Amino acid sequence: MIRVAVVEALAKRFSLDVVEKGSPDLVLEIETTYWGVVYTGGQYKRGTFVLYYDGSLRLTDKRTNKVLAEGNCVSHPVNGSESYPHGEAFSEVIASAVEYCTDDYRHRLLGLF
Repeated sequence: MIRVAVVEALAKRFSLDVVEKGSPDLVLEIETTYWGVVYTGGQYKRGTFVLYYDGSLRLTDKRTNKVLAEGNCVSHPVNGSESYPHGEAFSEVIASAVEYCTDDYRHRLLGLF
């Protein structure tokens, strides 16, 4: 989901054609480097769990092999107070991490607003 949103923003901003195969001039790599639900303490059934997500982005000009943009996104809860999400709530927590890193990549790393 992150890659699709960032590719769409890049293509729109710079009037680029998106190709999945062949020899593109620009290559965007987005990778999840870590994710997990981490137990942060408390009694077994009343403990606190949080979602951690780490990812990376690299935009390379394949004509020159120059890296145009590169960086990481880390979405870790600050205070660990979020309860372990169940059902739809878990989907919302994942969507929140995806949205955070999508915005971080678009704005901070690529300057797309």
